[in-house]
Amino acid sequence: MGANLIAIEVRSETRKQSLKGMSKFIELFQPTDTVIIGEGGIPFSKFFTTPEEDLLDVT
Repeated sequence: MGANLIAIEVRSETRKQSLKGMSKFIELFQPTDTVIIGEGGIPFSKFFTTPEEDLLDVT
């Protein structure tokens, strides 16, 4: 089984902001996938009710 690194950012603000932290994380660690939860991404309700395999496409 290989190791996958997934970057997850949780956003609670309604205003639009750049993802400076996410961009830096991607630059430094080169994750295989990124997920934004909350405003501008997957709604919280969907995140908490969907199996992780479906959300993150992990097999």
